[in-house]
Amino acid sequence: MFYDSEQRNHDVHTLSTGHFISIGFVSILIVSVIMGTILEVIRRSRESARLRSSVVEEPPRRRPSCLEKYFSAFGIIENTSKLLFARSKDGDKNLEILNGIRVLSMLWVILGHTYFYMMQGALANPLFPLDLFKMFSFNLVSSGPYAVDIFFWLSGFLGVYIILCSMKKRNGKMQNPLMIYLHRYLRLIPLYVLTLLFYWFLMSSVGNGPIFFMYDEIESSSCSSTWWIHFLFLNNITEIHKNANGCMGWTWYLPNDMQFFLLIPIIVFLLYHKRVAGILFLAGYQIACYIFTIVVAIQFDLSPSYFEATDSYYKLYYHRPFARIAPFTIGVLVALLLYSFHNETPEASVFKRVMDKVHSSRLVRVAMYVVGSALFLLMIFIFYPINNYPEDFSRAFNIAFLTFSRSLLILGMSLVLLPTLIGHNRPLWWLLSLDVFTPLARLTFGAYMVHPALMIFDSYNTVRGEYVTINGGIMKFIMWVVVSFAISLIC
Repeated sequence: MFYDSEQRNHDVHTLSTGHFISIGFVSILIVSVIMGTILEVIRRSRESARLRSSVVEEPPRRRPSCLEKYFSAFGIIENTSKLLFARSKDGDKNLEILNGIRVLSMLWVILGHTYFYMMQGALANPLFPLDLFKMFSFNLVSSGPYAVDIFFWLSGFLGVYIILCSMKKRNGKMQNPLMIYLHRYLRLIPLYVLTLLFYWFLMSSVGNGPIFFMYDEIESSSCSSTWWIHFLFLNNITEIHKNANGCMGWTWYLPNDMQFFLLIPIIVFLLYHKRVAGILFLAGYQIACYIFTIVVAIQFDLSPSYFEATDSYYKLYYHRPFARIAPFTIGVLVALLLYSFHNETPEASVFKRVMDKVHSSRLVRVAMYVVGSALFLLMIFIFYPINNYPEDFSRAFNIAFLTFSRSLLILGMSLVLLPTLIGHNRPLWWLLSLDVFTPLARLTFGAYMVHPALMIFDSYNTVRGEYVTINGGIMKFIMWVVVSFAISLIC
């Protein structure tokens, strides 16, 4: 058995065309970073020499070539400077709380994945996960999937708010939607492709555990047949390919986010020019999605319990846009409320009147904090009875929970955050706007992309069953946080 394992690992390590393409791609990136940094150093040294000299007038600059512009985009000095300093204008300081929300949500994702992948692997104490779920505090881990819904909320909020403000400055004119889509695609795809190449080829060449050959048979082989689906952001639709999400399964979030983003120019145009039509459009597609979720939950008898989750639960519910779009919709509405508060008059907008009431009434704000916090905590800690006593819940409850739980949690969060976004609740604003969150927030996408790949790679390199403990899980969580954000910084 061990000889067979060693031989099969050796076969996996044989380099293919894909390996050489991946190595070439990474080499180009490394050379680009080196050249870009050298150009930065030369440019800065010339600038310093000019300032030290007696020459006052700046000499005419020649236009940089396309190659120089390309390399300059990879310079370490400039990119590090952009990373460390906030980009919010003075009037948008309240939006800096989004940095804290983004980072804390990513930590929640990594925490959930830490225990999820540990429990999916070979365990020396396979019954210990049952004890974990009986711990009330473990609900903070088992409710980790909600963290992704916060990112959907952020996507809807930022996308709509930024474009609404841009249209206001452009007298109601919107940038070409095709350019908006292209900009979004080009922001995501480089790191996506790099992660795919690492996961598919490079990581399969360096493992050496007794079962590592299975990485090639399970993970890499899935990428061989479905890599093209990732480029189209359709890997959450199993009707396109039965194993659509088999390669880098955690990336189901990205096609959902991209598919939601396709709605933003339509939504913004309607909300700006035809407000009632825009609200009806939001309500229409959200109600349709609720109905579709109910139908799927009934047809496949789905349960929210971790221990009753089936393959249908993930492929037909958890990964699907109709089941995940509600947080995005709530983010859109919060963006509209904030935009109306800053840019509209009470006579012309009911949303402005609502926000003025929130701004002026402490009683209203306290009610929002209480109700919002109660909803948020209820949706988290209700997982304790759901996971431990699933038989106590009726089918009707399961359907209602699967349909509305994410909406209720994000609604609770929005009720707490909305006053903060207009200058109230200064302790929460101070906490979420800490300077440490500014650079980390810009690394969350990279951390999201790489941390599950590292966890899966680690599980395939395991020599023997892992003995899971609470302290061991916490230590692993800290390790994955540090490593993931460090790699994100490098990439």
